[in-house]
Amino acid sequence: MRYSSSASLAYLYQEKPETVIPKQIIQLVAIDKFREMALSYAEAIEFPHFELTAFSVNKKIFATLDVKRQRACLMLSPIDQSVFIAFDQTVIYPVPNKWGKNGATYVELKTVRKTMLKDGLRKAYQKALSGKENPTVKDR
Repeated sequence: MRYSSSASLAYLYQEKPETVIPKQIIQLVAIDKFREMALSYAEAIEFPHFELTAFSVNKKIFATLDVKRQRACLMLSPIDQSVFIAFDQTVIYPVPNKWGKNGATYVELKTVRKTMLKDGLRKAYQKALSGKENPTVKDR
């Protein structure tokens, strides 16, 4: 499924583009919640990766977590990256180097909506599985 505009992304996340939602109503993502979400995928593991925490499946990293900066990095395809960054580049944006051109995407945990992060993690996990369309997610 491809989305062509931020308006269609707003529909996907069940809000109108012109709707302003007070910050206290928006459900943001805590570090522990990110960790729980990343580990909810079948066979996902967590391990230290330089000064970060990495999450992988089949020996392929699909996400990293920078606790100090309260930021995650999702390993998306360039096409998936373009869809997510079209929504709001202050929340989700490419890593500013060659990794970013290949789909590595920063996510600000202080400001990202839980539903958007969940979708991004799913896409990154699927990419790490190399082609499996419907990964199994453990119930939590």
